[in-house]
Amino acid sequence: MQPGLYVVRIGEIKREVLLKDKEKRVDFDLTATDGRQASAMEKLMTGMAEMGAALRKIFRENALCWVLGAAK
Repeated sequence: MQPGLYVVRIGEIKREVLLKDKEKRVDFDLTATDGRQASAMEKLMTGMAEMGAALRKIFRENALCWVLGAAK
């Protein structure tokens, strides 16, 4: 392919790709509304946030039991 700006469209998902001098790989996540794949860091941060929320919920539900020494 020649260098330049390309628009890649799959259904309703559209992404712009700038090709400078070599081939470029473009991955689409068809389950995401914008087609963009989450990076490993984004997935890690999301997982950590979800884990934190789950731990807070467990603590809230069991805090009184732990204080009284009757944890489930």
